[in-house]
Amino acid sequence: MKSIENLLSQTINISEIPALPEAARWAIYKTLTLEKSAEEISYIIKSNPSLTLKILKIANSPIYTRRTPVSSIKDAIVLLGYKTIKGIILSVTIKDIFAGKETGWFNYKGFWLHSIATAIVSEEIAKILKHPSEDIAYAAGLLHDIGKIIFLLSTEERYKEVIDTIGKEKLSFNRAEMKTFGFDHTDVSEFLFEYWELPYKLTIPIHEHHKEDFSPLVKQGVGSLILKIANEIAHIAGFTTQLTEPTYEVSEDILIQLGLLSEDLDLILQNLKANIATLVEILNLPQTDVKGYFEMLSSANRELGKMHITNQQMVKEIKTKKNIVTELNKISLLFLKERDIETVLGEALRTILRCFKFNSVYLEFYLNNESSIMYKVFYPKLFTEDGKLIISLEIEENKKLIKRGSINFSEAETADSAAVYSLDTGNGLELGKLYIEAETKPDSQDLRTFLDQFTLGLNNMKLLLTNKIKTEKLNIAVKQLKDENEARLRFSQINKLILDNSPNGIISIYEEGKIITGNRKAEKIFRENLKNKNFYNLGIFVQNNLQAAVENLVEQKKDGDLTVTIEGKNRIFHISITPIKGTDQLLVLVDDITERLENEKIVIQKEKMATLGELAAGIAHNLRSPLAVIKGIPELILSDLQNKNLRVLRKIDRKEKEDKEIIENMELISKSMQKAFAIIESIMDFSKMETGKFETLELSQAVNEALLLLEHRVKEKNIKFINNTHNCTLSGNKNMMIQIFLNLLNNSIDAIKDTGTIKVNYRKEKDKIIIHFIDNGRGIEKDDIERIFEPFYTTSGRANGTGVGLSITRTMVTIHGGSIKALQGRDGGTIMEITFPVSGK
Repeated sequence: MKSIENLLSQTINISEIPALPEAARWAIYKTLTLEKSAEEISYIIKSNPSLTLKILKIANSPIYTRRTPVSSIKDAIVLLGYKTIKGIILSVTIKDIFAGKETGWFNYKGFWLHSIATAIVSEEIAKILKHPSEDIAYAAGLLHDIGKIIFLLSTEERYKEVIDTIGKEKLSFNRAEMKTFGFDHTDVSEFLFEYWELPYKLTIPIHEHHKEDFSPLVKQGVGSLILKIANEIAHIAGFTTQLTEPTYEVSEDILIQLGLLSEDLDLILQNLKANIATLVEILNLPQTDVKGYFEMLSSANRELGKMHITNQQMVKEIKTKKNIVTELNKISLLFLKERDIETVLGEALRTILRCFKFNSVYLEFYLNNESSIMYKVFYPKLFTEDGKLIISLEIEENKKLIKRGSINFSEAETADSAAVYSLDTGNGLELGKLYIEAETKPDSQDLRTFLDQFTLGLNNMKLLLTNKIKTEKLNIAVKQLKDENEARLRFSQINKLILDNSPNGIISIYEEGKIITGNRKAEKIFRENLKNKNFYNLGIFVQNNLQAAVENLVEQKKDGDLTVTIEGKNRIFHISITPIKGTDQLLVLVDDITERLENEKIVIQKEKMATLGELAAGIAHNLRSPLAVIKGIPELILSDLQNKNLRVLRKIDRKEKEDKEIIENMELISKSMQKAFAIIESIMDFSKMETGKFETLELSQAVNEALLLLEHRVKEKNIKFINNTHNCTLSGNKNMMIQIFLNLLNNSIDAIKDTGTIKVNYRKEKDKIIIHFIDNGRGIEKDDIERIFEPFYTTSGRANGTGVGLSITRTMVTIHGGSIKALQGRDGGTIMEITFPVSGK
């Protein structure tokens, strides 16, 4: 994980941070020290013309009464006082540093209002606690959020994500910043103060004011506590940077730790209201009324001054009002902290019952247009044994869900000892009705003020309840949407998996040919990435001049086969076009059927050969006997002629002469019959062919064994034989494999006239073994290449070949799962190429 220092240096652009002017630095240091002579302050102000004009303007405003206009800075200092002057110096100096750098979407006015309010509250708290560094408290309050401005200067776009996160996830600034950057504005402030070389005692409270645990040093810890509680009070009083910020709560533990009373907090807010007006006007910020539940105490104290009653009555009234204010403070805090509406309603109604000494209090709180909560608290009436009525001191309560408006309050509205109050927010929104029963008609200013605050709290609770319901509904909707998205994603993933594993190429296109999607098989078939391509102009179609043919298939939306040449080999594609219903798209299925067609040919060939074998065996068997007779007669005649036992005379010109041509004719007949018997034997062998046992064979050994059977022929023609098939194994029937090689070698020897070379090579390609029998004989004509494997087709001449050798050879190769084809050599001769699967495949 990167350290905060590294993250800061990578995020905060020092070049975007304005330098601290010397006059501003001097002003800050002087306001942080105890030296505060009018001359020094006057010098600070005069060095800044803008500051001079603003101070003279405020000194001559209607806020301050004077006989003559104020024209000198010293007179303004005397009139406004050091504390006001100090606040103006710090506020104007710091604000002017960043003038002209504002962005449109960030609430800069709210930011400065919050900073100034926090500064005033910090100073007031420090004064009440008699903290030694009162000036530090003010400066810390003013600068506590300055890191947010530096964020904006360095990374405005990303900081907008922070503002969005605050609104969406209801996070505080520092938590939203930590989520986005890994550090917050307090870390940036510390970075800034080091850059500006400001005192470290000013840095500590600013860096710690969002933390739960503080520095162990007592003075530093108190300064951090002061700033933290001042920040919270400024928020609660209505001074927030962004309206979307979550609700702040005053930390009761810190109030107790600092020893602050509710009277202290009210005094702080009074001074805030009085002091902030000056700075707001001089900085051209909007006037903001200081709001909060503490105004009740201030109102009560003002009322006391108007009363002309005895001391005893005054003390009693003060205690009563103080108790009311204290209880109101508790209820206000409860409204801020508690989220369970029934708990808040019960505590609030019990407080009303106790403080104003009512007999019972009913509340109908409207949940919606149809239903309400009815909540009642009361002192139960009891009777003694002699029938005397007494009031219990134990409060009882009951509550239930009722139909809205089902309680009739009309009698209570006219009764002398009861009253009904409509709880209205002031903007026409009714929250409910409160029914109070007392000994006398309950009607006092204190009660109305209490109920105003109670109504405000109820409204906030209702908003929270409404928002909670909306949030729950939204969460349910979001979850449903998330589930639907996940289901769609899973469905999409399954579809993609199916498409990517389909044996066919699948492409969707527009009619003009633009490809929308294509699966993995389609890209493998076409050997290119299909994204944003035109189907008609794919490389394979362009290279084979098939664009028009493909476009015709698509236009007619029919199936068809296309033959393409890829890397010198012909491939056959079956293309099927289908419209996709409800769209202007077409579904294109592409299947490379080359292997399938070849396999079908092999099956057909096998069936033909099987049928031919059976037929040939029957014909050969029936021909053997009559041909044997035919074969024997010329042989006997030839033998008698050769042994002089028989003479054949031919009459020529009436003279009888011995016919010598008869011997040649008889020899020709005999040789022809031998060839016929050789064909019959081959046919019989072909019909009896079986696969037999397969085993692992050494290729070079099988070739050598075939060569051994033909060694005499090789020597006769002085043929050079080269066997390059060492270190290669394959699976097959040994006898059949030797027969294959024997037939091929025989043909090569026949093709060589006097002398020549026969070479046997091999190579491996993936899961195939390719063997080449190469000779430099007379070769094969191009027209004969495709037909030499047909039964009884021979290129050796009528007297030499039978025409079944290569046909039988191909059958044996096919039985081994292989294929064979004839190629013309570059320099003449023939190449017989056999392809076998690798052993085990």
